[in-house]
Amino acid sequence: MQEVMPGIIVDPLIKGGKPVIKGTRVPVELIVGKLAGGLTYEEIMAEYDLKKEDILAALRYAANVLVEEQILLRIPNEFTITQTNELLLSSLRILREVDIVRNIVVIEPRKIRIRKRRIKTS
Repeated sequence: MQEVMPGIIVDPLIKGGKPVIKGTRVPVELIVGKLAGGLTYEEIMAEYDLKKEDILAALRYAANVLVEEQILLRIPNEFTITQTNELLLSSLRILREVDIVRNIVVIEPRKIRIRKRRIKTS
């Protein structure tokens, strides 16, 4: 068993190694899914015998995982250099519009990986 973040553990013997709330078998993805589905903190706390701190730990873990998310753009072979540049520029415009700062890494001539950069908050 390994505590990957405060309140969140990973154990290969529990839920196949998926991150769960410490001291339970409740997966983080279940909590996030229930919130996304419209359940309130109180409903989740009652249904799974959790505390508000457990739900917040699940949300912190999910946010941390998303910060590390990478997007892989596959450029069709038939694209010209101009089309490839246009695709990349339009992707960057969209990302800037939603205030996401990312790094771009070319990993192969026709594949571009866009990585989020951690933004420190106070």
